[in-house]
Amino acid sequence: MIRLLPGILLAVLTGCIRLHSDIVVVHRLPGPTTHIRYASMPFPERQGSLEYRSYERLIKNELSKHGFIESTVNDADLLLFFMYGSDTGKEAVYSNYGRSYVPGSDVEIRYRTKFTRFLTMELLDRSSFAQGRIQKVYEANVFSTPNSQVAKVMPTMIKALFEEFPGQSGSTRRVVLPVE
Repeated sequence: MIRLLPGILLAVLTGCIRLHSDIVVVHRLPGPTTHIRYASMPFPERQGSLEYRSYERLIKNELSKHGFIESTVNDADLLLFFMYGSDTGKEAVYSNYGRSYVPGSDVEIRYRTKFTRFLTMELLDRSSFAQGRIQKVYEANVFSTPNSQVAKVMPTMIKALFEEFPGQSGSTRRVVLPVE
């Protein structure tokens, strides 16, 4: 506990909450990703969503930093699909020895529901897609279990995804960033 105190104190004093994101990446992207043209394709249930559009803008900004060029669907090399959300939660049990709320016991037991937030991003080959075949060239999944709403942590999860982009194929990594 004493080892954790400096980090906790720093977070409290600076108001900085850090988000731990686990990122799983599999891809077949060529070496440098410069000059790859892409077009974003929202899922029908997300069309018109302002929240979706705000995350789409963040993803497009990150892709452009890595040399991707936004284009029309007909001129694109790749199609961008992404989805995000939260699971239904899992109940977690916590206990503290020595602090009891149970008569005759030295153990305090607490229950809390933990939610996992997720972001999935895929890049598909447009020419295969046009022929009715799905050929993924990039697939990434970001998972995080913050005590915050999706809208609060999604910009940070998007930033975490693009740390070391595109990443080593077949790898899982953890990225820790401050929540904006």
